[in-house]
Amino acid sequence: MNRVQVLLQTPSARVAVFDHPPDEAHVDPAEEVAGMDAIAFVEAGTFAIRPHGAAEAWEFAPGLLFVSARGLAFRCRHGEECPGDRCLSVAYTPAGVDDLRTAGLPALRAGAVRGGAPSSTTRCAPRCWRGRCTSRCSTRGRRRAASRPR
Repeated sequence: MNRVQVLLQTPSARVAVFDHPPDEAHVDPAEEVAGMDAIAFVEAGTFAIRPHGAAEAWEFAPGLLFVSARGLAFRCRHGEECPGDRCLSVAYTPAGVDDLRTAGLPALRAGAVRGGAPSSTTRCAPRCWRGRCTSRCSTRGRRRAASRPR
């Protein structure tokens, strides 16, 4: 079972804590669909998310965050029967997203970055657009390091 505690609700956004009741068995659904555009900050526990069409699941742990677009289909998997993950989520209503888009800010590019400390030699970014995800890695840092005079 999932539990959501709304901390703040405005016409544009909702801030909530998402977790699972302690000592209660949880069954991961076969598929979930994001109802709003959201950013979730992982505060506790671990879990994996596999967006529809992705070749592999992405592992999440405390300190990482993930971004979901409204309508994104995904599978969430927990390694334990009674999961202990907890996320602070900031979800935007369609009106809130429209307000941000018309506020004169530069446009965002579609995509997501998988967690972990950035490496100076390899950068991998799973790119998601309209439910299709691929992993794109570059070694720009490695080439730059190799071409630097010493």
